[in-house]
Amino acid sequence: MKQYEVVELITKEFSNLPEVKFICLDGSLIVQEEDIFSDINYTIGIDYNYYDKFMNNILDLLEVYDTVLFSKEYDKNHYTFVYDDGVIVKLSLTDYKNIKLPNKYCVLFDRDGLLNGLEIVLNKISDEKLADIINELSLNLIDFKKSFLRKDVVYAMNLVSEMLSQTALFLRAMDNPNYANLSLNKCFESMSKDHRIEYAKVVKEFRYNNLLPCVQLLVLLLNQNIQNLSIEIAQYVNYDLFNYAKKELFSIERK
Repeated sequence: MKQYEVVELITKEFSNLPEVKFICLDGSLIVQEEDIFSDINYTIGIDYNYYDKFMNNILDLLEVYDTVLFSKEYDKNHYTFVYDDGVIVKLSLTDYKNIKLPNKYCVLFDRDGLLNGLEIVLNKISDEKLADIINELSLNLIDFKKSFLRKDVVYAMNLVSEMLSQTALFLRAMDNPNYANLSLNKCFESMSKDHRIEYAKVVKEFRYNNLLPCVQLLVLLLNQNIQNLSIEIAQYVNYDLFNYAKKELFSIERK
């Protein structure tokens, strides 16, 4: 697979630079979920005294594999590069004096042993953060009612899309907690068979002229699962807020 070739080539290039202190890989390539479409996710620790020098040479370093067709800077520490054969490299930079790493990573290079002894954990999500997904969903439900009654279709659709994503993350966390903190990539496949079936029923209803039935079906799915949360998670869920949002949603008359 060409992603492996990219990793081998550019890791060698990066490790030759004195300002690079360590190189880590994360994402699907290290959790045995990679395929021919997988992005390459790097975290690189550098000496920020040489940050400008490093970034000035970044394209030359990356093009040891192939021509970079497109690049995007999100902030000083996060970049995306697209090769002309479609391979995507996502690069995160961290100051080696103030190390920030993803939850699960594979060390490819560590010049001075800076990562020795650091705890590597699975991609679990905390009970409080999982409960926050439900609380945010409740707020979005209340906002949805307002936008729906205003007939603000574009905003309402955006809210439904967000709630579908939040629900998918919640269901995956229930079924596969070790991968709960990953992105939405392959989220559907990480759910149990029963949850995939129920979630697919909801997504099938997602149309601009069918938003209310879609959201009501989504809430029924959530309600089934929220009632069975562990005490550790449930203590952080605002059930009053969820029940209020549910009541408000089902008070809307279908036309």
